Amino acid sequence: MLRKALMLAVALAALLMPSVSEAMGIGFFYATGSGDSTTRIEGLPDSTDTLDFSARGLMLDTNMGKDATFNYRLGLAASSYGGRDHQYDGFVIVNDFGFSPARNERARLWIGPEIMISSIDDKTPAMSLKLFGFGMGVALGGNLHITGNTSVTLKAAYITQTLTGHMDIDGVATDLTTEDDFIYASMSLVLRFGERF
Repeated sequence: MLRKALMLAVALAALLMPSVSEAMGIGFFYATGSGDSTTRIEGLPDSTDTLDFSARGLMLDTNMGKDATFNYRLGLAASSYGGRDHQYDGFVIVNDFGFSPARNERARLWIGPEIMISSIDDKTPAMSLKLFGFGMGVALGGNLHITGNTSVTLKAAYITQTLTGHMDIDGVATDLTTEDDFIYASMSLVLRFGERF
């Protein structure tokens, strides 16, 4: 399932991103945030826990420093979801569709919808967990161009997502669903190519 989602994200990027010779940025980002997660297991009462989220990885962005209204940002990252007494590793694909109400040669402000594809595949000596799902929300970002081809970007986003899968404890498999609501902030350092305002 994750492989299909990754192929879909790459195909989407190929459709929405202009060529490097036109306007594109590539860099690394780190994100961290928190919220709430509700776990639903058939036959058991729902349980709600605090949720801690973090991600670190590669990002590609279009029209970061260009006088253009639309930008598309793709993030591919290792992720971590956790609560009070657990932490699970996974992978996220983040898609931002930004529209800029204000921009100039030194900075760009953008806002737009965000789609997050999440996968968790983690195990401990006593338990394994596999979850996959989608989330949607809204993101607000700003790009500050510190040199002619280097930018620092800040982003804040709200996401609501549903993950489904199964948990295996001591050989006993259980289907489960989690519903997550969280806010996170990210920062990235990006090198831009082929851009003129």
